[in-house]
Amino acid sequence: CVFLAYVSPNLLGFGSAVVHLTGVSSTVFTIAWDVLFIVIAACVLRGTNAVAGSFSVRSPFWLGVLAAVCMTALIGNLAATVVYSVVGDPSYAAYAARQATAPTVLSYALSLIIAPVSEEFVMRGLVYGGLRVRLSVVTSAIISALLFGLSHGTLTHLPLTILLGFVSCAAYERSRSIWPSVGCHVLTNFAGLFVIPCIAVPVWMLAPVVAGVLWVLAAIGCVALLIAAKREVSPWYDERMNESQIA
Repeated sequence: CVFLAYVSPNLLGFGSAVVHLTGVSSTVFTIAWDVLFIVIAACVLRGTNAVAGSFSVRSPFWLGVLAAVCMTALIGNLAATVVYSVVGDPSYAAYAARQATAPTVLSYALSLIIAPVSEEFVMRGLVYGGLRVRLSVVTSAIISALLFGLSHGTLTHLPLTILLGFVSCAAYERSRSIWPSVGCHVLTNFAGLFVIPCIAVPVWMLAPVVAGVLWVLAAIGCVALLIAAKREVSPWYDERMNESQIA
């Protein structure tokens, strides 16, 4: 229910209706909506260690996560560009137009702080964490990554968001804390805003076949990272929850 409510502005047109009726800007509405769901998700996750849990970055695994974030930002944005140029995407064009008219400070705050926190709390903390109670790490990650991609409401976002979903799930799976996945999300969005536009991509990389092969290889790498991150218990597990179940 929380997931469906969270994605309703994009998938059900709820956000557009509110913006049209109230006259508030879409960016302000999105910020308010995301903040509301940060609070809701944090309340739901309160019985787990996901929000307050600590983690260590001394393992070489985290170098793999950093490399996967870089790969996701580069190949995900490349594939998104190819999808938009080949298929076209009116929904993404409307999204880009809204972003262009939004105040810069608000737009950056949404992209680099508010959206990463809200999306990771809901998509990784609730959706992935809930799925992992019953399903394997890879199955849970695939389902949550697909839902994450579809929740944006555009075809163009799919290649990037699916890869990011895999990497964020791996970070959450290994650490048992939501904050490493938030960090992955922030770094990916930062690269998309400030780094990727400065990179000159060779023309041959924009060929659909080449971009598709690169994306598949990136997806395989992300799944390998997920397998390396696998723990014996779900991310929602902690001693207090286990004791209550035994009792």
